[in-house]
Amino acid sequence: MIKILLKKQFGEIFRAYFYNEKKKTLRSKAATAVFFGLFALLMIGLLGGMFTMFSIVLCAPLANAGFAWLYFLIISAISVVLGTFGSVFTTYSGLYLAKDNDLLLSMPIPVRAILAVRLIGVYLMGAMYAVTAYLPALIVYFVVGSPSFASVLGAVWLMFLVTLFVFLLSVALGFAVAKISVKFKRKSYVAVILSLLFVMLYYVVYFKAQKLISALLENVVLYGENVKKAAYPLYLVGRVAEGNGLAFLAITACHLALLALAFFVLSRTFIGIATATASGGKVRYRAKEAHSRSPFRALLSREFARFSSSALYMLNGALGTLILPAAGIFLIVKKEMVFTLIAAFFGESDMGALIFAAAFLFLLSMNTVAAPSVSLEGKTLWQLRSLPVGGWDVLLAKLTLHLLLTGVPAVLFLIGALVALRLSFFGALLFFVFIVSAILLSALFDLFAGLIKVNLNWTNEIVPIKQSMAVALALLSPLLYAALGVGLYLLFGRFVGALPFLALFDALTIGLALFVWYQVRGRGVKIFENL
Repeated sequence: MIKILLKKQFGEIFRAYFYNEKKKTLRSKAATAVFFGLFALLMIGLLGGMFTMFSIVLCAPLANAGFAWLYFLIISAISVVLGTFGSVFTTYSGLYLAKDNDLLLSMPIPVRAILAVRLIGVYLMGAMYAVTAYLPALIVYFVVGSPSFASVLGAVWLMFLVTLFVFLLSVALGFAVAKISVKFKRKSYVAVILSLLFVMLYYVVYFKAQKLISALLENVVLYGENVKKAAYPLYLVGRVAEGNGLAFLAITACHLALLALAFFVLSRTFIGIATATASGGKVRYRAKEAHSRSPFRALLSREFARFSSSALYMLNGALGTLILPAAGIFLIVKKEMVFTLIAAFFGESDMGALIFAAAFLFLLSMNTVAAPSVSLEGKTLWQLRSLPVGGWDVLLAKLTLHLLLTGVPAVLFLIGALVALRLSFFGALLFFVFIVSAILLSALFDLFAGLIKVNLNWTNEIVPIKQSMAVALALLSPLLYAALGVGLYLLFGRFVGALPFLALFDALTIGLALFVWYQVRGRGVKIFENL
């Protein structure tokens, strides 16, 4: 039974890699290999390369000083943070909110089998990220650390324990969110708030990491002894990688005990949480006047309701909505520092406008609201198709939601950028035009990508929101466009100057936005009406 359920779950997760939704056919082996190759390039090439460089800096000094255990303790901590960060957004929804939970629970399938399959999915998601950080550090240690045979076994075993701890932490966070959220009518907001707090903590640690590492390398003996005295269990974790038998048995036993506890608690609470409805106070009827709304306003309200009902959708689709105002406030508060840096590196504030334009494109990649919006209709698409509204009306509502969630917070970023850059009126006008046209181009492209890469056959909203080709295109397109702008400026910018180049790039952006607009109005509407 578990084997069948696992095959079903992995088929859903990697459906886009094997199946072409547009043509309704299986992909060729070559196409599937390309998709998996691109995914491996991102995980191994980008993230793996970053952690390899970090490990090279850290490993030799600690290993040569006899503190290999401290090196692995640091790497384990980083792996736990990255693994939890990579899976914290999906644990709750993937474990408790899967759309086929009710269907599976109605079948003669043991609850423990359903729970086991869900937990395996949570484990693999966290382990994928954790191993991406841990494995490069392990290889670096094998090369420069001269480990013994016991150390090799211990370091490999610690990697497994780290993935297990990531799993336990992810399940604990998902369980906490589930228990809290069932007490509230708006479960999604609880999940969003808790997840954002975790993200804030992650970035606070990230930005202080360089200072902490420098201090560690300068006082490695002092810090090592302090950790050993004040946090002996953490010392034992590091000693596992050195092949210490006592540490091996103690830390493994703790993980197994926590694993047994997690299974016990979840087996007793899974059905109750997965089938729970939010509690709420009694509703007292009050007569009030009803107001009619236009079809467009009704459709837009429907899109807002769909967006706000899903924590996964909000966190993964509109993170830029929070980051854009924060970036704008930072530019206002630190305007003198920003202007000084621009002047020091480039000598003119006009060049800073291009830098900020590229930074804005990076922030745009964090908003992908329109990309999964069509796929999220899923099996309820017939409800839209039965309404007396045209396909363009539906698509316009989805496009407007994306524009509002991006354009409104972008105003504060624009103000902060203009304050920091101190541009002339002409330069400020060019920068404003770029911001507006880039937002429009991004929203249109995301919606069009969602139409040509639509997937209506899903049982877990993780698939269209995080694992679809449409979202991948939405994430990468602003980054590639920024890279295009940088490349063109390096080739031709010195001949025309920064502001004239920005004017040309504005024209290109507006032209592309108009082109995609006509694609959505024509081909996109036809695709939607034929779904």
